[in-house]
Amino acid sequence: MITLRDLVALLEEKRYLKGIFVPDGAVIESYFDVEIHDCCHNSKKVTRGSLFACIKGSKFDGHEYSQDACRNGACVILADRPVKADVPYIVVDSVRDVLGEVASAIWGRPSEKLIMVAVTGTNGKTTTTYMVRSILEEAGIKTGLLGTVIYDDGKNISEASRTTPEASDIQRLLANMIKNDCKACVMEASSHGIAQGRLNGCNYDVAIFTNLTPEHLDYHGDMQSYFKTKSTLFTSFMKKGETGFVVNGDDEYGRKLIDKYRDRVISFTMKELVPGGKEYLRALIKKMDLLGTPVEVKSSIEKYDGIVVNIPIIGEYNVANALGAIGAAALLGIDANFVVNGINSMGDVPGRLEKYMFKNGPTAVIDYAHTPDALEKALGALRKICNGKLWVIFGLGGNRYQANRPIMGEVASKMADRVIITSDNPRNEDPYQIAMQIKEGADRIGGVPIDIILDRKEAVFSALDSAAENDIVLIAGKGPERNIIYADKVIPYNDGEAVEEWGTLRGREKWS
Repeated sequence: MITLRDLVALLEEKRYLKGIFVPDGAVIESYFDVEIHDCCHNSKKVTRGSLFACIKGSKFDGHEYSQDACRNGACVILADRPVKADVPYIVVDSVRDVLGEVASAIWGRPSEKLIMVAVTGTNGKTTTTYMVRSILEEAGIKTGLLGTVIYDDGKNISEASRTTPEASDIQRLLANMIKNDCKACVMEASSHGIAQGRLNGCNYDVAIFTNLTPEHLDYHGDMQSYFKTKSTLFTSFMKKGETGFVVNGDDEYGRKLIDKYRDRVISFTMKELVPGGKEYLRALIKKMDLLGTPVEVKSSIEKYDGIVVNIPIIGEYNVANALGAIGAAALLGIDANFVVNGINSMGDVPGRLEKYMFKNGPTAVIDYAHTPDALEKALGALRKICNGKLWVIFGLGGNRYQANRPIMGEVASKMADRVIITSDNPRNEDPYQIAMQIKEGADRIGGVPIDIILDRKEAVFSALDSAAENDIVLIAGKGPERNIIYADKVIPYNDGEAVEEWGTLRGREKWS
């Protein structure tokens, strides 16, 4: 909680304040002791004593809802321009730019009271956050989680609406974590979240960089701009003092970060040649199968050198994700035994190479892979452990980076034995046209059967009905998502539920 006087002082100090206005006939000073208890950007969620932030989005402009917010109990309005309001309103150059700091101040700057770990990169963010949380929880550190799958404040778990929530929601969730006895928070830092100011007001102890491959270029324009946005995490959002970075030394852009921040970096690698950095972690994979991957860690960090972790998730890239999590633990001074037990005891990450193994039947694997790099890695991981045919079912979302569509088709045809192209979230595009753009790339490679089945559940049933006992069916693109989004409707659907339904209807028993 802060008073309006404190808020005005903060905005003046940061040189954000353009003006403060009060209802006709009122005196500004009479409002200075008004207490602000919450911060909302959705007028429907405003309660008495809230500040309402007028954010202009692609579909809605919060300035048009200022009076609704007042009726719901808002005591202050934050805006980019004059609005109609029965309470004081403050005008700043950009509400988005200041909202995070304002919300942080209202909630008592919660990120300064928590151990904060951020994970950024194109792929691997979700799995890495789950690994870090598992290690911290094993060490007795209650940890909240914000990411693509869920928001967990230590007491309440809700499905995530986006990878990085709006700034006002982040600060409220962090404050709730403290209230619920959390001592740490692990969160995904998306490029959109960074670019749109949603991380403003957050400061981190550790930042992890997983990798960078082409994605969201319809938003960022090119890879250099995409990397520049991601790099902002390391330049603008770290706490003062002893903070550090954990960076993938096998990634082209990761090596740029290592070169720039060498004395603050623990680098990790899957290769023989150890990249630079203050310290390093290297993985030696012992074996790999559907049950997981035992790995020996070689490190310049004495207490971690030689430890063996049994990663219960498939795939070499998940070994890299584990190294990122281990590096974060090292920076936080976590005992190696907690690291080993934390990795060993974690379960499947929802929608990340999530396994459904049927007795006397195929294995279905659900993964969020929706970029060429992610699909290639998922198929590559499964190819190494597949004793039969490797199937892949996938589509791509509408109103997203179209150049990836034929490339994804090429990847699927190169690496799978059977390809079924289906719908993802078509949004405002024709799902058949999206499928044909994917098929165009698949046809360039050729050599494998390619089907188009736009009904996603039908595609899943068709593949599982046709697949043999040792086959693996990868269902890619949606992971734990619970809807398919069309231009005029949203259809409830979840890949995991479709697989479970198939097993029930076909009388197939799963391995526990």
